[in-house]
Amino acid sequence: MKTLWEKLKTWEKTATNREKFLIVFVSILVPLFLFYKFYYVPTKEKINVLKEEVKKLDLEIQKYEDMARKTAVLEAQMRQRQEFLERVKEILPSEKEIPDILR
Repeated sequence: MKTLWEKLKTWEKTATNREKFLIVFVSILVPLFLFYKFYYVPTKEKINVLKEEVKKLDLEIQKYEDMARKTAVLEAQMRQRQEFLERVKEILPSEKEIPDILR
């Protein structure tokens, strides 16, 4: 144990530049890789899924807005036809008058 501790104390003096560079490089690269693998990639996939869901919901909203517009048009047509029916009822004879007309 003492020899290991002594080696660690003198490592900076005895290590080559290549070893120092590798230690620094690995100490930077490993956290970056872990961040990319376990945080960035899953988050990016989640964002893509949510974007697709937003697109689907936008299409569904557009469909319902079109249905609402069609409903307004159909209601206007219904009112026009109801008015026409009322005018026709005034012009045509009632059921009580039909037998008299047929005689």
